[in-house]
Amino acid sequence: MRLHIKIILLGVISTVFVSILFALMSFHYVRVQGDEEARRYLRATAALYSEQIEDSLRRMERDARSLSGTPPISGLIRAMRAPDGLDPHDGTSAALWRARLVQIFRAVLRNTTHFTQIRYIGMEDNWTELVRVDRTVSGVHVVPLAEMQAKGNEPYLAPLQRAPMSEGYFSDVTLNREHGRDVGPATIRYVVPVFDAEGALFGALVINADYEKLLRSAAPSLGADFTVTAVTSALDHMTWDATGVSPLQFHSEAGWTPPPHAALLDGPAGRLVVADEAAVVTVPVFERRPDRPFTLHIQTALPLSVLRLPAQRVFTLEIAAGAIVTVLAGLLSYLLGRQLTMPLRTLSEAIRSYRVSGTPLPDLPAGRDEVGELARAFQSMADDLIRESARSKAMVHGVADAIFSVDAKGRIEEANPVALELFGYSRDELIGQELSMLVPEEIRAAHRGYVREAVVPTRRKMGFNRAISGVRKDGSRIPLEITISRAVYDGATHFIGVVHDISERVESRRMQSLIEALSRSNEELDRFAFVASHDLKAPLRVIDNASRWLEEDLAEHMTDDTRESMTMLRNRVARMERLLDDLLLHSRIGRVPVASQVVTGAELEQSLRELIDLPDGFRFETGEALAGISLPRMPVQAVLLNLVSNAIKHHDRDTGLVRLDVTETHEGFEFTVTDDGPGIPPEYHEKVFELFQTLRPRDVVEGSGMGLAMVRKHAEVAGGSITVDSDGTRGTRFRLIWPRVPQTGTLAA
Repeated sequence: MRLHIKIILLGVISTVFVSILFALMSFHYVRVQGDEEARRYLRATAALYSEQIEDSLRRMERDARSLSGTPPISGLIRAMRAPDGLDPHDGTSAALWRARLVQIFRAVLRNTTHFTQIRYIGMEDNWTELVRVDRTVSGVHVVPLAEMQAKGNEPYLAPLQRAPMSEGYFSDVTLNREHGRDVGPATIRYVVPVFDAEGALFGALVINADYEKLLRSAAPSLGADFTVTAVTSALDHMTWDATGVSPLQFHSEAGWTPPPHAALLDGPAGRLVVADEAAVVTVPVFERRPDRPFTLHIQTALPLSVLRLPAQRVFTLEIAAGAIVTVLAGLLSYLLGRQLTMPLRTLSEAIRSYRVSGTPLPDLPAGRDEVGELARAFQSMADDLIRESARSKAMVHGVADAIFSVDAKGRIEEANPVALELFGYSRDELIGQELSMLVPEEIRAAHRGYVREAVVPTRRKMGFNRAISGVRKDGSRIPLEITISRAVYDGATHFIGVVHDISERVESRRMQSLIEALSRSNEELDRFAFVASHDLKAPLRVIDNASRWLEEDLAEHMTDDTRESMTMLRNRVARMERLLDDLLLHSRIGRVPVASQVVTGAELEQSLRELIDLPDGFRFETGEALAGISLPRMPVQAVLLNLVSNAIKHHDRDTGLVRLDVTETHEGFEFTVTDDGPGIPPEYHEKVFELFQTLRPRDVVEGSGMGLAMVRKHAEVAGGSITVDSDGTRGTRFRLIWPRVPQTGTLAA
């Protein structure tokens, strides 16, 4: 039946009833309808805000579960348990896993304003924090490793300590605690147990949320006289009304008062109850479970005086008007109109719910009249738009590059999450600002000119894979590659920019240049070594031979002085040859592979005793721990031989003691060579490791001055170190740190 026929029938029927009957019916209907509307509104309001708060808590739970499954969580476990501190899967260090986990925690905190803290806690050392990121007044703050706290005595970890659980759980709402003291604010936590590869409990991931901010995130929009109260099982409560929202009243704080309808919390859920001259509906958000030790309810209330007022007013007006037939016709028209517009009202409610869920509209009941056809057509159009919007949003948010939408004036209209992360801004800080704020200041004026020129279509190509520099929020620059395209919609020109971070590519090119320069330097060093070992030594051999021939030819004419001079000449030639040999050896350290067999400490000691020229009156001793180690013979043997020989050669007495000790650590070996010689003054502790440096004249002690320089280079190329300890009066100790697995490669050399 068409709409106009229904309206005609409505007019005919409205003239039938008796005026008094419809006056009473109007009063009764309005009162009952008012009661029912109030019940529905109270229930719907309580359910709506219950769902909003539950969504916030569910998101907290989802985020915690997602974070507990990220690669840095398991990677940090493996790295911490490895002897060398490196993840056996890919060699990543524990510090690098922590840094990656920090970046993930920071991103989550920036995107969720009521989250106050995210922590990764290990069971060891009384449940000590491993990674922690806090939200502070100044922003997101990464807590240094040295400031991590032990949380084993905190109540929110008690369930895990009593009996390891496989699922996460919410804790009681308590004040935030630092170093065992309450420092506020009221905090709710979600705890996810973390297990290692064998299924053993390793620790927990904990997200803290400001409970008051979490409730405020679901701030209701209320009509006059309505109130909404969120209440926990501990009677912590916050109330919204038409004038605003009250602060959270926490049960352990001074000045706390119980909520007005606390006695109704244990009543039937969703039922309207009259108490204290008010109609109250209570809806549970969370009920008590083993993994959730607290309950949360939403209570909506309306004064009875307000609830009854509409019915009283209608009755008074109906009686005073005296036009009962007109009132009857209006009432019937209202009922029929309500029926006719039901498809439109249902469609309106579905559209409002879409704003929360983001899903296509469900199939809605509609008649075959014009209103029903309009509702069906609008629903079909809305579903198409919803699906298209969801698809476009998923594409833009799912790409790995930053994407900007810019209007014709160069102002940012939209930016995807990658763009916000890349430049360090929040969405509110970017939207509406000029795009030129993201480029260096010296080219901003030119950039604005490009935007003005691009508004008018020309044959000039838009930017495609252009390399430029961008500027982050902190002022740092980042190399970028951009592609810009023009789009026209809503009757205006817009620009779509795709921005790719090429920092890794630029860094790769820089490293390649350094490697090429290093290769050229090594080639030049090889050529120099060849010249030093051949061309420079040839004249020395000529000088040595010529001096011997002269000494033979002039033997009958030579005096003691001339013979001493010839001997000094040949000694200087020999010293020069040793210097060239040592220089060649020094240049090849770390660049020429050294084949070395693994020997025991006892074998190493025997080799040293055979190679050391130990004078009479001197003793060479070793510690007991040396016999129990195993390590590659070279170049450790050469390093220790140099240190022991130096101790003997530079001794100032006819008798002396040189001792070699070793301590085995997780990282490698710590050797000490101790003597009772003249000592080395502190001001020369660094100088002795430099090239061509000796503390005594070379005429007194023969040497090239390169022995300790080669020792230090061997140690540093392998990834170790060497230091000297002496007061300069008597005795010297050299401390050599040698890694268990020396690093290799010419880059270290």
